Amino acid sequence: MPALLLIAFAASHISIIWIDRWLSADLSDAQAMLRVTLMADIFGMLMYFPILSEVAFTKAFLQNGMSIGPGMAILLTGAGLSLPGAIILAREIGWQRVVAYMGLIVLFTTVSAVLFVSQVGQYICACMNM
Repeated sequence: MPALLLIAFAASHISIIWIDRWLSADLSDAQAMLRVTLMADIFGMLMYFPILSEVAFTKAFLQNGMSIGPGMAILLTGAGLSLPGAIILAREIGWQRVVAYMGLIVLFTTVSAVLFVSQVGQYICACMNM
């Protein structure tokens, strides 16, 4: 599928440090946390993750200091949304419905991740101690 090849090409040329800078935020700044979590959702939505590889991506980001909110957002969107999946689905039900679906998923996962962080605070993952 051409979309999958395009995503793989982009992923091989995008440095994890760039993504890490975009997805790092100060937990005390609510606006920055919301922005970073939304960007993590969009990143998770656009990337194609074979089964459970989003866990490895998220673990790498957490080890580099990313907040748990964006990490949770990647885990929530990475499993349910992908650009290749959206293209296939759009052939059957149309782009308007697919965009609405993807928008709702991104909205709900962003809100869920931000609420989780606001209630739990900064979670220290066992992977961060390695």
